[in-house]
Amino acid sequence: MSLHADLLAKTLELYDIPALLGSESKTLSLARLLTSGWYKADKSGAWARGDTSIVKFRLTGSFNRNTGLRSEKVTVTIEGKYLATVEKKSGIRVNGSDKRAVDLSHFSFDVGAEDIPGNGCIEITIDNYKKKSPLEMMLGGDHRKLSFKISRLTVVWENKGKISHKKVLKFVKE
Repeated sequence: MSLHADLLAKTLELYDIPALLGSESKTLSLARLLTSGWYKADKSGAWARGDTSIVKFRLTGSFNRNTGLRSEKVTVTIEGKYLATVEKKSGIRVNGSDKRAVDLSHFSFDVGAEDIPGNGCIEITIDNYKKKSPLEMMLGGDHRKLSFKISRLTVVWENKGKISHKKVLKFVKE
């Protein structure tokens, strides 16, 4: 593949990754950030599906490695719930970092500028442990193996210890 074709392919790939700032961000639903491993969302969130679920987005605006406009760090908060009686733990990796086992019901983590690639993408990989179906738990007729349901994602850009941008994403009708 030529250098031009490779660059074009990478650019087109970025267009598929939702950006968190810009004109579209006012109506951006969290559902657009769920790239794989999720059941169809309803108005209260989306259940993780399978062993691995991915949330992916890119930072724009105050994060631009080429112009030197960057946030010192980005704080991401995930909110959701676990299926009743399922252990409240999931594995999480950010941009390929080491996995940690955490309760994602309300979990915040920082991503330093040095851990964000030049394209501004953040990929959160969630490993879903101990999935059960409501049917086997006698909680209803749903046969899907469930563990965690994501309902909200908050992203805060900080510069020099001050918040420069904040974006809260929920599930909205698109």
